[in-house]
Amino acid sequence: MSGGHTLTQALAKHVAHRKLGIPVNKVKSDEPAALRKVLVGVATGLENLLERELKSLGIEGTFQKVAGGVQVEGTDDLLWRICLKSRIAESVKLCLCDPFHAKDEKHLVNNLHAIPWGHYFPFFATMQDPPIKVESSRSRLFHTKMIERAVVDAIRAELRTHVEEKGDPIRSMHARRGVQRAAKVEVQLHHNECQIYLDGSGDLGRRLWRETVGTLPLRENLAAAIVLKTPFLKLLCEDRGVALWDPFCGAGTILLEALGIAMGHPAGSPRIRYPFYDFPCHSARRFSEVLSDLALTPHPNLANLTLLGTDMREQEVNGARKNLTTFCERMPRQASPDYEPPLAAQPRLSGDDGTAAASSPSSSESQLPAKIKFVHTEPWKVGSYVDNCMIVTKVPYGRQLGSEALRRIYQKFARLLLSRHDWRGVYCLASRRDFKIVTGLDWRTELRFKNKDTVVELLSWSGGKKSWDSYYTDD
Repeated sequence: MSGGHTLTQALAKHVAHRKLGIPVNKVKSDEPAALRKVLVGVATGLENLLERELKSLGIEGTFQKVAGGVQVEGTDDLLWRICLKSRIAESVKLCLCDPFHAKDEKHLVNNLHAIPWGHYFPFFATMQDPPIKVESSRSRLFHTKMIERAVVDAIRAELRTHVEEKGDPIRSMHARRGVQRAAKVEVQLHHNECQIYLDGSGDLGRRLWRETVGTLPLRENLAAAIVLKTPFLKLLCEDRGVALWDPFCGAGTILLEALGIAMGHPAGSPRIRYPFYDFPCHSARRFSEVLSDLALTPHPNLANLTLLGTDMREQEVNGARKNLTTFCERMPRQASPDYEPPLAAQPRLSGDDGTAAASSPSSSESQLPAKIKFVHTEPWKVGSYVDNCMIVTKVPYGRQLGSEALRRIYQKFARLLLSRHDWRGVYCLASRRDFKIVTGLDWRTELRFKNKDTVVELLSWSGGKKSWDSYYTDD
C-alpha cells in the first residue's frame, strides 16, 4: 500500500537517525533503567479516564491524579510508551526535580543550578535558549521575566562549563543536519512551591493523518476519549458487530479515532520526531526495544464494523474524505510479509438503492478491513435506513450558525432520535444548554471537559423525554 510502513521499517528509520548523529548515551545491557516522574497532561475533567487508559495499556508505575493530568513515577521507558500508546494524553512532561520551596530568588537560583541540564539539552557553543513558560500564582516570586532569566542563566552556566571542559564536539554534526530547537521548559509556582517540567512529547493531540480540522474542530485525543467512554468496543464484541454513525461528522475525527482504536493502531509513531529523541540521556537501544514490543492488535470482530459519517456541509465531508485517505496512506502495517488487509464492501443503508451514499471507493479505502463512508447529506434524510446503529457525534454549536439555525437543527435531530426505538446508544458532545432544552430529551452527563476554551459535555440519551426549562430556572 502506498505510503504504508511497517514497525520494522520504523525501527530501521530510528537506527538511521542515530547514524545522522542524534546524541544518545550507549546503555550497557546490565545497566538498570533510571527512575522518572512524568506529568501526563489531559483536558481538565478527563483525568480519571486517562488514568484508566494508562493502566489498561500496561503502563507501570505509581499514579497520582492532579488537576489537568496524571503524575506517573516509574522507569524511564514510561515516557516512550505513553507517547506511542496513549490516545487520550495531550502531552508528557518530565519532572526535572522534586518540588521545592522557592521563598525568594536565591532559593530559586540554587535549585535551578542543581538540575542536570546537560541530560536534556545537547550542549554546543551556538545553542539557542529554549522556550520557557512560567506560571505563578499566590507566590512571592511573581515576576515571570525574572524567573525566565534565572532558568536561562542556570542552563547557560552549565553550557559554559561543558564547552570549557569538553570543547564543542557536536558542532559539526549540527552543521550537517541542522539544529533541532531545544524542548520547552515550564516553571510552575503555586503557593511558593516550585516545580520544573520539560516537554518530552510535543503535541500528542494531533495524529499523523490530520490534513484538515473542519469549521468546528475537535482534537483527536478528545475524540478518542469520547469513543472510549461509550460502549463502542463492547458492542463490537457481539457477533453482529455495530454501525457507528456520526450525523455531524465534520472532519471525521470521531470516526477515524474509532477506526484506529478498532484496528489496534498505536496513537503515536516512530515517524514523529519527539523532543526526547534529542535528549543526551535518551537511550536509543532501550527505545528500540520498546518499539519492538509494539504490536498491531486489531479487534477480532473488526470486519463487522461499519462507520458512517454525514454532514450538511460539503466542504466538511471533503475534508473528512481527505483525512481518511491520509489515514490509509500512513497507517502502520504488520511487519509480517504475509499480511494483506482484506477487501471490504462499502457500508450500505438498508432499503437504499445506493444513490444517497454510494460512490466508488478509493484504492486506499478499499484496503481497510472495516467499512467506512463519508456522505454529504442531511442526517434526518438517512437516519431511518441505518441499521444496528450507535450514534456518537459532536452536535453543532457556536455563533457561526446562529441561534435560530441551531434551534432548527436541534429540533430535527430530536425528531430523528424519537422516530426509532432501536438505537444501540446515542452520545452527543454539546456545549450549549440550549441543546437539552430544545431537544426536550432526557440526557445524562457522562463527561465534562474543555475543548480549547469551550466547556463541553458528553451526553448520553436515556431514550425518553424530559422538560429542562424548570431545571434551568434558577440559572
